Amino acid sequence: LTEIRGGSIAADLARRVGEARGRDAGDRRAALLEDGDANQGEAVLRNNPTAACLRCHSLAGEGGLIGPALDGVGSRLTREQLLDSLLDPNATLAEGYTGGVSPMPPMGGVLADEDIRDLLSYLSSLNTEGGQK
Repeated sequence: LTEIRGGSIAADLARRVGEARGRDAGDRRAALLEDGDANQGEAVLRNNPTAACLRCHSLAGEGGLIGPALDGVGSRLTREQLLDSLLDPNATLAEGYTGGVSPMPPMGGVLADEDIRDLLSYLSSLNTEGGQK
């Protein structure tokens, strides 16, 4: 995994760190909570090799069993709670998770802000078992 979006992972990470340093945490959080593209968010969830969401999480019977299932997550958590879980997975562990520490990396260092916004929109739309609103 040395390439991502046409550039190196190191260059992509450096760009994201530079973006994050250019604004305070409150501004970034507000921007991340803005509406994204749920269709693009589904693509991030299913296809992003760096985030690899379905390696640990399941959705509609597809994916891993390490993390909590994402079916209906939009009806269980608010957008703010979902964002918190993406940015700091250890802040609040899912009910029933017995691992003590989440193996999920903080997505703020893995995904571009646009991808986080899109993923958040998609996850927020998952209000039924295996489906969207």
